[in-house]
Amino acid sequence: MKSRRAQVFSMDLIIAVVLFITSFAALYGFITYLLVEPEEQSLSREGQVVATAIAAQGSKVQFVDAQQINVTKLEDLSEKTYDEIKGELGTHHNFCLYIEDEEGKLVTLSNGKKSLGNKDAMLKIEGQAEPVPCGG
Repeated sequence: MKSRRAQVFSMDLIIAVVLFITSFAALYGFITYLLVEPEEQSLSREGQVVATAIAAQGSKVQFVDAQQINVTKLEDLSEKTYDEIKGELGTHHNFCLYIEDEEGKLVTLSNGKKSLGNKDAMLKIEGQAEPVPCGG
């Protein structure tokens, strides 16, 4: 009779362990799902960070003063490397900064550059057949 009781206890223990592990895995998955920010939201949030930084007083990358482009600050910014600008922006994703005029054409910044950012990114400008490399 003792052996039968030990088997029942063993089966109860196995069921309890399986239920505990399943519950823990489900809870971990749910919490991870809630905490991980989707890529689209992350890019949108960082886009807002960049837009705020270029116009925020005291920012290292600020070149917009009272809705006007400060050419001197923009030239200073364009002389920095991509990694320096990325560090000052505090962004984790790649970026490309460019300015369009009223007609949608790229404005030349300084040193003949039309944009600042990751050289691997390509800008598809409406009205142009060929994409323009960023940072060039």
